[in-house]
Amino acid sequence: MPPTEEPATVGESSEGAGDRVRRLFAVVRARAAPLYRRAEAWLRAVEVSEPVVQLWAVVVAVVVVVVVINARFDYELPVPLLPPKPPPVEAAGFDGLDNRPAVYAGHIESDSLALEVTPSASSESMAAKFDYAMRDERQLLVIGQPVVTPWLRITPRVDKPFGATEPHFILRIENLAKVPLAYRIVTSTSDACEGKRNNLHNALAIPAHGAPERTECRYHEKLAVYLESIETIALPALSYHYVSRLRPSDVGIDARIGGGHTGAGKPLCTTVPQRVNDGIVSKELEWHDVIDFYARHPCERYTFPIAYKAFKQDGEHRLPVTHASLKAEAAAAVGP
Repeated sequence: MPPTEEPATVGESSEGAGDRVRRLFAVVRARAAPLYRRAEAWLRAVEVSEPVVQLWAVVVAVVVVVVVINARFDYELPVPLLPPKPPPVEAAGFDGLDNRPAVYAGHIESDSLALEVTPSASSESMAAKFDYAMRDERQLLVIGQPVVTPWLRITPRVDKPFGATEPHFILRIENLAKVPLAYRIVTSTSDACEGKRNNLHNALAIPAHGAPERTECRYHEKLAVYLESIETIALPALSYHYVSRLRPSDVGIDARIGGGHTGAGKPLCTTVPQRVNDGIVSKELEWHDVIDFYARHPCERYTFPIAYKAFKQDGEHRLPVTHASLKAEAAAAVGP
């Protein structure tokens, strides 16, 4: 019986590979040297300068080395495949953790404590119907003649706002209610009103009995300012803070009216999608519906679902309201 061949150890295998590499480079040197000398002699024969001779001779030698190595090993360096794309990150307020009613309730409670809201808000109080009023009668505003609604007194006056050198047409907007109000007072002017000075004020919400003032235009005797529409929503205390954190330009209020918005002293949200403002401007969405949603949902955590409508009765939807929850409600209403 022939003797069994002992398997090579790791060290022996490595040593054998090293010997093969050394033999290969010996062959390469042996083959490259004559070619180098021939290339150098030919280049000298055609009267090429010394640096160019050496450069081309080296190039020829390198080409030979590459050809020999490729022929001996017939090896091609594999290019690794690109890793698969990571799964998309779910946006907050759609299918993320914030969707859960218990998590939403925790946000409401912690926000109430942080903002010192009393009594503290709850999921039940935030699911109540918020009273809404609208007036859309066009009216010329006259200095010193207030426009009064059940919740607001709007008084036009002329004065120089802080830092201005010229008088401005100013609206004093007084909240007559005992609760905070979200408001949208749309006006138009006979001038473009470029270069007017903005008063710092809350352009979206007014605390109970508050009275912000906003500038409409630089004043002159021929200026005409028209009241186009008034919308108001009665808010709980926490909702006042939520609405105040929006940017006017994100919820259908142009720069002339919304300029100088300071919110309620907290950083403004930058996460409201552009489609929301575009929808309000194009009248595909209602300002009332958008504000009703953000009055219940902190804007840094939840995104307005396009199908959302303002609550018409207490507890109409379970909070938080998301695209997924509205879709599930619609499917349940249709039935199997």
